[in-house]
Amino acid sequence: MDSTGNHEVSKIGRILVADDDANTRNFLKSLLERTGHTVAVAEDGNATLAEINTTPPDVVLLDIRMPGMGGLDVCRKLKSNPATAAIRVLMITGYDDRQNRLDCIRAGADDFLAKPVDNDEVILRVGNSVHTKHLFDKVEEDYRRLRQLEKMRDELTQMVLHDMRTPLTSIVMSLEFLAATGGKQPKGVLEQAFNTARAATRELLEMANSMLDVSRLEEGKMPLTMRPCSMVELVRDAIHLLKPMFGRARVVLDEPNSLEPVRCDGDVIRRIVVNLVGNALKATEFREDVDVTIRQEGDKVRVSVRDEGQPIPEKYHAKLFERFGESEMGDRQSHSVGLGLPFCKLAVEAHGGNIGITAEPTIGNTFWFVLPVKGPAA
Repeated sequence: MDSTGNHEVSKIGRILVADDDANTRNFLKSLLERTGHTVAVAEDGNATLAEINTTPPDVVLLDIRMPGMGGLDVCRKLKSNPATAAIRVLMITGYDDRQNRLDCIRAGADDFLAKPVDNDEVILRVGNSVHTKHLFDKVEEDYRRLRQLEKMRDELTQMVLHDMRTPLTSIVMSLEFLAATGGKQPKGVLEQAFNTARAATRELLEMANSMLDVSRLEEGKMPLTMRPCSMVELVRDAIHLLKPMFGRARVVLDEPNSLEPVRCDGDVIRRIVVNLVGNALKATEFREDVDVTIRQEGDKVRVSVRDEGQPIPEKYHAKLFERFGESEMGDRQSHSVGLGLPFCKLAVEAHGGNIGITAEPTIGNTFWFVLPVKGPAA
């Protein structure tokens, strides 16, 4: 495999030479190893099947005449078993006649080599067979990955739809309350219903924007408007936008006395903070304080958002920021993030920064991001 996990489509592979004649085995092993292949040998049919079960090869050079189980029977067994059917089988025969070839074809053989074997022919036929096997493996792996992506896409769709139900329910209940009372309620009660509906509507809009922007950021089609911005003001604005959904929680901002302006897209950075603080509020069901800290670290600025929710296990940290990551996490965590965190990761990295999470041993998680003050490097 290459560094990306895909199968390399090459002509160098693992070969098994099965022949009862030691001279032929050794000759073919030496010849194929000189061309770069890894070669194993077997002297009869049972040893051949045992070797294949232990370490499946790409190609088997199989003598048609062997004591006990012959090459044709071995070939039939390999081709009738789904686990070994893709292995390429080259029959070695001293009988280069039509009937013999038909018997090999009926057994499922992929190619032939006639004794005495020709060196160049062996090298070419084996190389082509390895290449074909690798192509098959690549198609199989691509198909498996496609099925996995389809499954994760369906799970993500269900997850997003599940997350949409809460704000939709809030909107419907608030509007039905306002319609039923006809405005005949104390001003504070009406304002609360209105603010609940407004906050839920904003949350739905953010979900929709994140779904669109993740794809745009991945494709490099989301332009950023870079200008000097006050990180303190951006964070304050984000907290203000979330105020209607605070419930019993408080958001405590710890800001520095002075801070250099950060060259960034203010609207995008504000949305990042909204995502992180909103997730932190949900993590404690809007009952506990959320601490937001801003610090300058040399030529960078760090923003940290700490909640007092259930710690997210470290093995899930990287997956939280992947498009399909949460659907792979199995049991749903207290942070229901949809595509919010994948958007945050892509947006922060587009600014030349980093994002991550630190979980406390017993309670609490801290999501943070760091941006270069001068913006991304050209």
